Amino acid sequence: MKNEKNEEKEILLDFNSINNKLSNNNNKEINEYLNTKIFIWKSISKLWLNFFDYESKNYKTQNFKINKPSTLYDNFNNILLFEDKIIERNSSFFFHEKYLNENITITKSNNNSYILHLNSETYFPLKYLNKPFNILKINSEIKIGKYTLIIHIIKLENNLQMDKNIYNFNCIYKENFIENNKCRICYSNENSDNNPLINVCKCEGSIKFVHFNCLKLWMKEKINIDIIYIKPNFLRFNINNFYCEICKHNFPLGFNTKNGPKFFFDFLDKKNYFIFKLNLHKNYLKDKKNNIANGFYMIIFNYYNNNINIGRGKKNFFILESSSVSREQCSIYIENNLLKIKDNNSKFGTLIKNEEINEIELKKNEKIVIQKGNALYFFENITND
Repeated sequence: MKNEKNEEKEILLDFNSINNKLSNNNNKEINEYLNTKIFIWKSISKLWLNFFDYESKNYKTQNFKINKPSTLYDNFNNILLFEDKIIERNSSFFFHEKYLNENITITKSNNNSYILHLNSETYFPLKYLNKPFNILKINSEIKIGKYTLIIHIIKLENNLQMDKNIYNFNCIYKENFIENNKCRICYSNENSDNNPLINVCKCEGSIKFVHFNCLKLWMKEKINIDIIYIKPNFLRFNINNFYCEICKHNFPLGFNTKNGPKFFFDFLDKKNYFIFKLNLHKNYLKDKKNNIANGFYMIIFNYYNNNINIGRGKKNFFILESSSVSREQCSIYIENNLLKIKDNNSKFGTLIKNEEINEIELKKNEKIVIQKGNALYFFENITND
């Protein structure tokens, strides 16, 4: 019997032979096709397999001309192209599928446009993209080295946008009012729509509830004491510092009511700010040394400047100390009442994706660049009239 390693090698050779046939077929003269060029960075260490080094020349390239519904797979740093017909008649495909990571599925519309169907691991590199990808929205995810930043709240002038999914905390109203419920701060049992009694931690008994306005007042005093003045024009605050001093449970950003969500930080006399959650990327969760940076952060823009810098250099407003982050990584700024981001020629790039963008339509002569792991994909819809 063949051992498992030999079996795997044979499967890989089989995939490569299929891929070569497809590549040869795609080199034929065709008038309409999706020109695909892929750059794969050859990392010298497994620690960097999820990065693409934009400063390195140590990469290999692959080219495809696609004019049929197809799927691109990542197979040990080699991108394989499967057309639907080949997948259908290859009965052993699903046995081999465990060796593959599906990257991008491509379909074709009736108007000769190509549709790129993306998975959760695909990002858009800001080095090659402008509108609308550089506009930050609710639930926009920014990948900076080993870190991800997810936007939850944006306030620009009088326009407040919030991620309502994070406000899943209960609130007591008059219809289910219990007389013994009192605020732990003011000891009043008043309970109204504008100032409801709420439970925002794990405390029980007489200290279980607090008034919405009482807790906001406490937060306002705390933020004046604990806020960090990084630069004269900006304020930064770690929202994880808002927690119950008794049970140590972190307070939420807001909560749902029958009249809509309520936000604890609306007491701030600031026109422009945003709140994001900083996480160590899931592929590096085992590296406990980096978890100190995890949590919610509030960035407040003052009136004199509307641009903040992120990087590992000490001159940056928001510092991420990691070799995967450039000294001057990226900038977040306000332009035309929109929150935007740009890359500052960083080594590993600044990547972005929005929840609402899970497919891209490329019309005649349109281009797009997509990154997944250590592979960079250039797509262009070629139509020769």
